[in-house]
Amino acid sequence: ELGEIEAAAETLVEVEVCACRYDAEKQRILCFYSGKEVERKVLAQHLGKKLPRYMLPGKYIYLKEMPRNRNGKIDRKNLPME
Repeated sequence: ELGEIEAAAETLVEVEVCACRYDAEKQRILCFYSGKEVERKVLAQHLGKKLPRYMLPGKYIYLKEMPRNRNGKIDRKNLPME
């Protein structure tokens, strides 16, 4: 479940907000986060302690700001697929 990955990532102090998407073409999870930029290795190790291997994202992407819809929620449709 992508929500579990997001919740686990947000327990890292540097991560303010996290959103995940599944890239069906490349069969991997993309993890977008904002807050303080951290090394991929640090984020991967943190999630590796909290999640089973099959739930670990294949790519971590730092965004200065998450795209938001009119209601202020994360606009997942506007998260890049790369």
